[in-house]
Amino acid sequence: MNGATINRTGAFRMRATRVGAATAYARIVDAVREAQASRPPVQALVDKVAGVFVPAVIGVALLTLLGWGAKGDWNAGLLHAVTVLIIACPCAMGLATPTAIVVGVGRAAESGIIFRDAAALEQVAGVTQVVFDKTGTLTEGEPRVRAVVPTEGRTEVEVVEAAATAEDLSEHPLAAAVLAEAERRGIQAAGVDLFRAVPGRGVRVKAQGSEILVGSRRFLQDEGVDVAPLSEPKGTVLAVARDGAALGYLEVADTLRPTAAEAVRELLGLGVRSVMMTGDGRAPAQRIAEEAGIDDVHAEMSPTTKLERLKSLGPGVAMVGDGINDAPALAAADVGIALGTGTDVAMEAAHATLVRPDLKGVAAAIRLGRRTLKTIRWNLFWAFFYNVIAIPAAAGLFAITVTPTYASAAMALSSITVVGNSLRLARS
Repeated sequence: MNGATINRTGAFRMRATRVGAATAYARIVDAVREAQASRPPVQALVDKVAGVFVPAVIGVALLTLLGWGAKGDWNAGLLHAVTVLIIACPCAMGLATPTAIVVGVGRAAESGIIFRDAAALEQVAGVTQVVFDKTGTLTEGEPRVRAVVPTEGRTEVEVVEAAATAEDLSEHPLAAAVLAEAERRGIQAAGVDLFRAVPGRGVRVKAQGSEILVGSRRFLQDEGVDVAPLSEPKGTVLAVARDGAALGYLEVADTLRPTAAEAVRELLGLGVRSVMMTGDGRAPAQRIAEEAGIDDVHAEMSPTTKLERLKSLGPGVAMVGDGINDAPALAAADVGIALGTGTDVAMEAAHATLVRPDLKGVAAAIRLGRRTLKTIRWNLFWAFFYNVIAIPAAAGLFAITVTPTYASAAMALSSITVVGNSLRLARS
């Protein structure tokens, strides 16, 4: 049952398959809490600075005491030394990063973006290239069979029956399209004795004493099948072979997600280049890329070659995918972003998940990451600026006298300034 479903007029029986901590909602809450509690890389630098800052402040207080004592005014020296200790504010520096992270991760969750940890939120700010998978990511992932093209001497029924038999145990979106076509034609899939999926290429099965291959033309060719009898396809195809002979192919069409083109435009506006990497053929990949507004297309790629090409792009690369085939690239990218509608393997390998299959969330994540990092930097600036001005004033170097009372108020104000600046992220 979907969360928040309300039955108003009828009666029904239902069975809860997930309860309590096992529900998707509970997992999201846990992920947000873990991300908010984690420490981004920039925090390590802040910790080092704070480790030096505290002893330095104690040293300044001692020098203040001795300096005024050398002038013969130990009472003033003690007052100014205490004031230095009060007005110095490592609190502001300590709050600069975690407050921004807590607010940023929470704001992301409200927008349907779940970060695994604070490091991912920081790294997404530096993304300059986004690599998209095609099927199920840029497209709806619900393709339909548009045409069945048998080779000479074969029939459409033979092609569909063999394809349905091979794809019956597959989880790939294209398999669902094949099985739907077989059901529409009233064709039953035969029983399978052995099933093996070749990630990014196709499937190999043994059924009723025959070996059936279904996948790309290159997959069949690499398996020793003569693909010359197959006419040149114009779209996404599943080539079918039985016992080493090509039977034909099924042309499958998928549709671009409604927000895909707008998402690519938003990324371009942020100075981020979009790339497509897919295991599909060149022609269908190019068609979807043109619709989405992507001009850098890499087709007919296996998970291994996709991973190698991804690594060659350099730093600042985000990978967006939804399937098992995308998991290696999602894990290897600087920031892996999985769709919440994808496989559990993809979400486990990714650094962030879009709860909704809206690709505009990728640009939103980058914008939020940049704003969060900018907020952290401003927090640190104000914390240091405050101490640079306040400590000399407390030591009596200026023509004003700062009492411990005013020092405590100023110290509190510095922390409030940092927290208030971080809370601005919640309204962005």
